Amino acid sequence: MELGVGVIAKTAAEYEKRRENFVKEIDIVIADVIMAIVADFMLVYLPAPTVSLQPPLARNAGAIANFFHNCPDNAFQVN
Repeated sequence: MELGVGVIAKTAAEYEKRRENFVKEIDIVIADVIMAIVADFMLVYLPAPTVSLQPPLARNAGAIANFFHNCPDNAFQVN
């Protein structure tokens, strides 16, 4: 939903900004819309709560492997 609204809003903003040059500058418009899609994805997906689906670590794993295995995948991971 967020991506759809973002694409429509960014395209409308680009059209309003460029008007008669919209088609002539379509490469810049497409690059800006793709950038908006990536930014919306990063702002919505990355901070979303997640659950780690890592398999259990072997019993004989070293201290470093245990440390990194216990680190969350992202800052909002549910334990």
